[in-house]
Amino acid sequence: MTGEVVWRRLIGRGLLLAVVGLAASVLLLMAWSSMRWDAALRESVVPLDRLAQSRYHASEAQVFTERLLRGDRSVSVELVLASLQRARHAGRSIIEPETALAGMSLGRTPSEKLMRSVGEYLAALDQVTAEVETRVRQTAAGGLSLRQIHAPLQQAGLAVETVLLAELAHRRATLREIDMLNTLLVAALALLLILLRYRADVLETTAKREQERSDQRIRLHARALEGTRDGVMVTDADERILSVNRAFLNITGYTEDVLIGASSHVLRSGHHDAAFYRAMRAALVRDGHWQGEVWCRLRNGEMCPQWVSVSAVDDDDGRTSHYVAVFTDMSQVHQFEARVEHLAQYDPLTDLPNRLLIGHRLAHSIEAARRDGTGVAVLFIDLDRFKHINDALGHDCGDLLLTEVARRLQGRIRREDTLGRYGADEFVLLIEQVHDASEAATVARDILAMFNEPFALSNGEVLYAKASIGISVYPGDGETAAELLRDADAAMDRAKRDGRSIFRYYSEDLTRAANTRLALESRLRRALDEGGFRMHYQPLVCLRTGRVLGAEALVRLTVTDGPPIGPGEFIPVMEDNGMIVELGRWVQREVCRQGKAWLDAGYQFDLLAVNLSPEEVRRGGVVEQLRDVLAETGFPPERFEIEITESGLMQRGEDAVEFMHQLKSLGIRLAIDDFGTGYSSLSYLKRFPVNKLKIDRSFIMALPQDQSDAQLTTTIIELARNLGLRVLAEGVETAEQQRFLAARGCDVYQGYLCSPPVPPERFEQAFLASPRAAATG
Repeated sequence: MTGEVVWRRLIGRGLLLAVVGLAASVLLLMAWSSMRWDAALRESVVPLDRLAQSRYHASEAQVFTERLLRGDRSVSVELVLASLQRARHAGRSIIEPETALAGMSLGRTPSEKLMRSVGEYLAALDQVTAEVETRVRQTAAGGLSLRQIHAPLQQAGLAVETVLLAELAHRRATLREIDMLNTLLVAALALLLILLRYRADVLETTAKREQERSDQRIRLHARALEGTRDGVMVTDADERILSVNRAFLNITGYTEDVLIGASSHVLRSGHHDAAFYRAMRAALVRDGHWQGEVWCRLRNGEMCPQWVSVSAVDDDDGRTSHYVAVFTDMSQVHQFEARVEHLAQYDPLTDLPNRLLIGHRLAHSIEAARRDGTGVAVLFIDLDRFKHINDALGHDCGDLLLTEVARRLQGRIRREDTLGRYGADEFVLLIEQVHDASEAATVARDILAMFNEPFALSNGEVLYAKASIGISVYPGDGETAAELLRDADAAMDRAKRDGRSIFRYYSEDLTRAANTRLALESRLRRALDEGGFRMHYQPLVCLRTGRVLGAEALVRLTVTDGPPIGPGEFIPVMEDNGMIVELGRWVQREVCRQGKAWLDAGYQFDLLAVNLSPEEVRRGGVVEQLRDVLAETGFPPERFEIEITESGLMQRGEDAVEFMHQLKSLGIRLAIDDFGTGYSSLSYLKRFPVNKLKIDRSFIMALPQDQSDAQLTTTIIELARNLGLRVLAEGVETAEQQRFLAARGCDVYQGYLCSPPVPPERFEQAFLASPRAAATG
């Protein structure tokens, strides 16, 4: 607010106060003057009226006296005296305020001059009364005439009248001076009103000009606001939206009728916490303005970054009445920054991580592997003879090939692995959570197989390309990202020297082991596809009676080529590459089929037991698979037993108990295999619906000589007894072991003392020939 405006307002308020004060004074003086005029008239008219009444009654007494003296019998002496008495009463009331006459009373004390003249008047009246009474009572008396008798009274009354009129004239003069003052005040008031009116006209004219200029500025500002690309929002002190411009509507997607009257909180996206908005409010209170980046929610639900500048607008009293916020869309800025950041870390041709990001991710993977005790494999993939393609078909065609190779490689990797472009025709694959170096060889073989298919380019060309792969593994080949990349590059160079289109480890030993592992995996895959597995059965013998109760089914690989392979060698490999699930399904179906065939042939047995791999438990679907197998083969579920290791159960974590109950609901039997070798939890064991505990062979081998094994075995048997479970000891090979277990109360054993695992034909001939072999023990 300018000094001129303040000065004008002060002058206006001063004039207004002067007019109000002057008007109040005029009104008060006029009211007081009116009261004084009323009092003066009353205090002058009332005595005059009473004097007139007294003189009237005196004249009436004179007339009555004359009539009485003429002998008028209608008039009496008492009537004459009564008139004189009334004349005296009226005369006395002139100076007596308490005496009321004709409904009026005096409002002020009479002056001394009036008191004296009234006294003389009353004395004259007393004299007249005495003489008149003498005359009317003594009719013969002579003397003065009635006119002479009343003459002094008339003179005294005239004197009183003169005094009253003189006093009235004096008071009227005073009141006229007051009226003159009132007239002057009214004139001054009129002048002030004229001045105020003139000032109002001037101010109105000035205000109109200022309003026109203000309207022009507002129109200019409105056009500017509507034309700007920044959004503008005006709210009241309670953050209710009062106005928005067209750009704000375009940015947010809202319409004006939705926003006006709504709270500005409608734009809050939830991206910022309450502390953010408290800090904004504190800055507005402290500084009167705030600016920063705010993520706003648009009408379509999307979040959009905005650079917001908020200013507080104060009213004339200095209190905040409005807020004005200017919104600048930061989406393109963010997109540009994201694009720049992306280009700094990703290859522009293939959109794969570049050399910088590969190094960062590899370093992070090494840190994670160091904490978890796992490994990291680096595969350095280099296209063979890529320079020939560039020279023959041009760099554009080479770029198309690189893009297609990247796309195909991305389709062959896991989500947690990282594929990047390291150089011109070089790609790097980072494999995390590596537990065995051979896992990298499996991936490398899949990648090399991928190059067997031609690449159809978008320009119509169809090209064949090959690649060489070098592999390094943390921690054996290096402790840092730079070391692993260097070693993988060196291994790739060796692969090229050894003939191309192959892979090599940085370590020769790993290369040989990988080749052996790959050959084994190939044999196992062929065995699955061509029926190269067969089931063997090892008897389960009752320790109390010596009868065979059934058998544990054990899978064997039929040797068709190469050296023989035992379960201890091929089972871990199949668990690593996932083939164990397919093998487990085949084993369950084959055992149930064989068991049903024996039952249909009249052979009797108590149960057939099958191991369940931890990997099968981890992958899930076991319950549904067993339900389908039992329904398909018709094998009685009560004769089918599933053996699960403690470690296999722990794969299910907190779901282990529920998983066991789901298996039990199928009607099958459940046994804990290799009990005592894992991390046994008695709290879990008492909740598992199992039928049997199997004591691992490692506790049986040294019995009965080894006291520790003897004590542990005895404890396990007693624990099972207390839990109401049967106990089976595996790996029993001597009669001493058999007697020790029988003496301790073990229920069943299996091992070479009775028989090794044998094919189904031999098991049928040796252990199922006699029906008595089906005794329950």
